[in-house]
Amino acid sequence: MRVDRIDAIQNMRMAEVPKSPAPGEPLKTFGDLFKEALNRVSDANDRAEMETQKLLVGEAKDLHTVMLAVAEARTMLQLAVQVRDRVVEAYREIRQTQM
Repeated sequence: MRVDRIDAIQNMRMAEVPKSPAPGEPLKTFGDLFKEALNRVSDANDRAEMETQKLLVGEAKDLHTVMLAVAEARTMLQLAVQVRDRVVEAYREIRQTQM
């Protein structure tokens, strides 16, 4: 059995590791981080739409690129929905907590 190297794995974008803020620099709030994540989801969706449009007009090089962009956008959206659901669930639990 022959196993070839998969080049797509090497080309994947790695998630940015947050850097420690410099002294005196304000920390990012959860809301700021969530906005940035939603912007990345929106950008992935825009890329998927652009690749789909290229495919429809015959400008796309291959179907594989289009499918990867669509799958990435779908996965990012599913993750964002899961995070939102968890935040709402946590908020409800905190609200119901007796003081």
